[in-house]
This record gives sequence, structure tokens and C-alpha cells, in this order.
Amino acid sequence: MRVARTTAFLDLCGFTAFNAEHGDERATELLAGFRLAARSATERRGLRLVKWLGDGVMISSPESEPLLAGVAEIMFSVAQSSSLPLRAGVCRGKVIMFEGDDYIGSPINMASRMCDKAQPGQILVAGVDTKWVPWFCSSIELEKLDGGLLGQAEEINVVQIQLEPGPHPLTDPVCGLPLNARRMPQLAQDPSTPIFCSSICRTYWQSEVSGMPL
Repeated sequence: MRVARTTAFLDLCGFTAFNAEHGDERATELLAGFRLAARSATERRGLRLVKWLGDGVMISSPESEPLLAGVAEIMFSVAQSSSLPLRAGVCRGKVIMFEGDDYIGSPINMASRMCDKAQPGQILVAGVDTKWVPWFCSSIELEKLDGGLLGQAEEINVVQIQLEPGPHPLTDPVCGLPLNARRMPQLAQDPSTPIFCSSICRTYWQSEVSGMPL
């Protein structure tokens, strides 16, 4: 059965070299920190952590918004505590659910290949409406990639998202993801109102933190 899914692959850049230079113990600590960040983000946002891939992970969701926000949260969280950055590839499309616990299809292969092509700290996205992504403190560019690099016959429209490092004056009160105040008209209307990276964090804050009605 084919189902619509948004799929992400993330991996730690330079993990093999880090392991060789610093040893198994430090490499294990770094990997554990990455996995903790991934579990925390996926559980709270209702994402499916499909499988671990050594120094990487595959994540899936029926919806694109929580998945993209989750990917950004994981990358930002790891960047605050790890000497190795993450990179990610995200793609949406119809996939086959295989034996109830895995997915097969061209969008899966595309997301994996885009992760391989991404630069450290970068998210490459295809087939996803990213109109809300400017809420993150990031630079965004649209470009065409050679389809052959991604196993496709034609050029592919790909959005590049680069998360900005360093401290930020405005963050999501739930996940800590930095937000771009210049692109948020809500702040001008009511500066005291909390701003969130996604509807998932807004709902969590209203129900678990503030006690406000949904």
C-alpha cells in the first residue's frame, strides 16, 4: 500500500574520522547525545523514528511541518553540545509501507541521497511546501540539482536551508529552536505573546505548560 509521507535522513558529519582520532568512548558519548536529541524531538512532535543508521537516523511523518521543525530542532540541539555538525535530506512523496516497519520508494532514496549531498549544518528539501521555514533563523535558497546526482532523470528543484549558529534573541519556549523575529508580524501585534516554530510546539505549550485551552 502506498502512503504519502515526508521522510528525513540525518547523519553526523565526520563521525568516522572523529572515532579514529578520539577513540570509541568519546565517539560513543557523541553518538548518544545525538540519539537523545533525536528521540526527544520525535517523541514530542509525534514523528516516527523509523531506524538508526549507525551515525545517522531515518525519520518519517504523514505531515511535513512537524518533521521539518523536528529536523531543525535536532540539528540545532546537537550543534549546541557536539563538535560534529549534522546534515539532512528531506523529501515528500508516495511510498510503500514494507512489512509494517519500513518504507520503500523513490522519495526515500531521494531523501537519503540529498542527505549525502548536503553540507554540514544544511538541510536539502524536495517536494515540500517550505513557506513557513523562514520562521527559523536560517538562510534559504532554491536551486536546481542535476537529477543524476540524486538518481533521477531530470533536474530537481531543491530548497537549501542553512541553520544559523550562535545565540539568538528569540527562541521557541518549548523546543528552544531559534526564530526569526523580522519575519514574524505577530510580534508587532502583541510582543508578549509567545511565538512557536510550529503548531506542534504551540499545542504542547498550551496544554502542558500554560494550561491554556486549545
